[in-house]
Amino acid sequence: MDSLLKIVYVLFLLISGFVDTEKVRAQVVKTNCMLSSNWSNNGYEKIYKITYGVGFESFESKKIIVSSNFGLNYKGQQYPIYNGSMFEANIQYLELNTTIRYKIPMNSMCVFVGIGPSINWRIKSEYNVSGEIDDCYYRNGEFRTMSNMVELLFETGLYKDLGRIRTELFVSYRNNMTKVIPETRTGFIGHSLLFNISLGYKF
Repeated sequence: MDSLLKIVYVLFLLISGFVDTEKVRAQVVKTNCMLSSNWSNNGYEKIYKITYGVGFESFESKKIIVSSNFGLNYKGQQYPIYNGSMFEANIQYLELNTTIRYKIPMNSMCVFVGIGPSINWRIKSEYNVSGEIDDCYYRNGEFRTMSNMVELLFETGLYKDLGRIRTELFVSYRNNMTKVIPETRTGFIGHSLLFNISLGYKF
C-alpha cells in the first residue's frame, strides 16, 4: 500500500499545481460502457469482457479534469495444459479509479491523456478446465487470489460537449502494481486494454 500512498500524494500535488479553484467549471456525472481485452504475462489467449460503470468528473479547468469511475473489472488468463486442454482463470473485481487528465483543445473537441491509480476488491475468482484430460476430477473451482489489488491506469481519448451532454471515447491500459495471486507478482501480471464509451451530463 506504500506505492498507492505515493501515487495519491503525487496526484494531490498535481491537482494543487494545475487547478485554479476560482475557474473550476461544472461537474459531470456519466455512465460508461467498456470492452476489455485481458491477459497475463504467462497467458496463452486473451479473454474479452463487456462491463458497465458510472463516473464523476470534477475540478475541471482549462488544463485538467479529475475523473473518477466505479464499476466492474476483470483479470484473466488462459493457457494450454495437456493434449489440447485449456486452463482458464477468471477474476472479477469491484473497481474504483481516479485519473488526472491533461486536456488539449482541438476545434470543437478536446483530446486528453490521463494517469492514476485503480483500487480493486475481489468479488469472485474461479478456474475452469476444458478438453479431454484423464482422471481430472477438478474441472471447476476457486482460483486462489488476493482479496484486493492496486493497478496503475493510463488513458487517452477525446470528448465533445453538446450543450449539457458530454460524449467521450477513450482507450485505457492498466496492469497490477500489487499481487493478484499470493505467491508472486511476477507470476501473474494482469494486463487489460479497454475501449470505453461514456455519456455524461454537466451540472
